[in-house]
Amino acid sequence: MKQQEQTSLFVNTLLDWNQRMNLTAVTERCAVMERHVEDSLALLPIIENAYKNNCPTMESVKLKLADVGSGAGLPGIILAIARPDWQITLIESLQKRCFFLEHVVDVSGLSNVQVVRIRAEEEVENAKKAIRLMGASILELCSVTSEGPYGQRTAVLCLKNRSTPAKYPRHPGIPAKKPL
Repeated sequence: MKQQEQTSLFVNTLLDWNQRMNLTAVTERCAVMERHVEDSLALLPIIENAYKNNCPTMESVKLKLADVGSGAGLPGIILAIARPDWQITLIESLQKRCFFLEHVVDVSGLSNVQVVRIRAEEEVENAKKAIRLMGASILELCSVTSEGPYGQRTAVLCLKNRSTPAKYPRHPGIPAKKPL
């Protein structure tokens, strides 16, 4: 299946499911293409340059990325379509959104995407300790120009250095009582 067809299937499925559940405030096809698809594609040079500059021995074609708090699958699904050699993990805490993500991965024929239902415990500003505890390090914090209503976005690029300890993820309720 061609990338253009996969993108079209994703957008159509997003708009269809958005009528039944809140996935995005954007409801017009052209706006989805401009705000969501183009915003997602704007991450490609940032990700590729960060890894080339920080990990010159790594092959960018073999990248493994996590889209934490994936929601409607953005930017993860679009990145998976644009770079079929990358392995993308979509991390989402809500089961109904995971159902959507699994459906859209199947419909779009994406074999390089995995959907995982777990909680993302920390926000970006408070995440440095959590990232280190999970076996990763921050490579770069990059500003991404967005055509959407929220303007600038921040991409947090991390490098997974070692395995995540077996005690993670923690049981529901524990993160609120004992933050990382």
